[in-house]
Amino acid sequence: MEDQKKHRGRVVLWAFGGIVEDSEGCGSGWCWFEKSIVYENNLRVDNCGTGVVRVFVNRETGKIRAVRTTNVIFGPEEPRWGGFSSFREGGYIYLWGFYQSNLLLARVKVAFALTKSAYEFWDGYEYGKDWKKAEAVTEGVQHGKFYRSKLFEPGTGHDYVFVGVATSGTSQIVMGTAPRIEGPWKMQDLCGAPGIEYPDGFKYCIYPHPWCFREEDGEMLVTWCEQFPGGVIAGKIRLEIGTTKPFVRFSLNDLPFEGAGYVSGAAELRRVEEATHTRIGRRGRWYSPGFNPAEWQEPRLHLLVVGEKWTEVWEAEMLLTRMVSTWLTGREERTEASEEVDLGGQGGAVVVERRSWPRRASNVLRGTFARAFRRAYTN
Repeated sequence: MEDQKKHRGRVVLWAFGGIVEDSEGCGSGWCWFEKSIVYENNLRVDNCGTGVVRVFVNRETGKIRAVRTTNVIFGPEEPRWGGFSSFREGGYIYLWGFYQSNLLLARVKVAFALTKSAYEFWDGYEYGKDWKKAEAVTEGVQHGKFYRSKLFEPGTGHDYVFVGVATSGTSQIVMGTAPRIEGPWKMQDLCGAPGIEYPDGFKYCIYPHPWCFREEDGEMLVTWCEQFPGGVIAGKIRLEIGTTKPFVRFSLNDLPFEGAGYVSGAAELRRVEEATHTRIGRRGRWYSPGFNPAEWQEPRLHLLVVGEKWTEVWEAEMLLTRMVSTWLTGREERTEASEEVDLGGQGGAVVVERRSWPRRASNVLRGTFARAFRRAYTN
């Protein structure tokens, strides 16, 4: 304390590991933090240990409240459990933290987060009570998050994902995958993290936010920090995920923009998925007729339909073809001029402007339907 006063030290609490809920959407959980004393001009940082706080969400205001019931659980000479990353699965909370330069793994049951003796530590083979036997689970990373992901096909060795940044200061977004929480983890550079206000400075605190987008479509939101005094940047990353399962690509770009939007609507696709037991993801973007995207641009708009059996994929393709046919037929039945449509007693009316759809859409429709019909009834 005297040293802290003499050298103008200030207490800081770092919580890089995130919040872990007791159960999905319950609004309460835990957050592990690193307590340190930072001295004048940031020339010296003393680690004081690692603690945990109880976190609550006020459902009316949306504000988060953290309650610290203890000082620290683990001392300055012990690993910084939960200071790197944390998540819950199967009744346990899994915690990653550094000890010197080694990234170690621990776990504790959700109800015993405040009980030091309840923690178990991964030694490379099993969980035990002696943290000094813990083995590093991976290396070469500075910040990031471990979590269970839907980016890849289940059971293919990529059920668990890491997204973060390397310790080398390359400003590269690093991705790793593993078949189990404990590993083995395979890490590789994914892409660079660009800057806006300070593009030449290094980037750090790279974290994924898997809740933002539908992972099954290969999309995720990633944020990172620019070098001080820069800001925080968010970027959407889209992965082109291959598959060893039966699949087809259902083109939508030859439809008018409105029709492509109708067929690829979330509600419509979920109904087809449920009926056929397939997974359908939207890929690419819609381009106007005659425009051919360059190699570096997104591909033409299509749906990727993946199933366990070819019959499921072909059935989904036929249902999508019927949706296209229904939409095109509805456009043909409209009158050439704008017309008012009664809303069935709901009051008011909407004006529907008829636009002719191109003949190429009809040709593609007939070809797609014939292909789907032939596959379904000749195989």
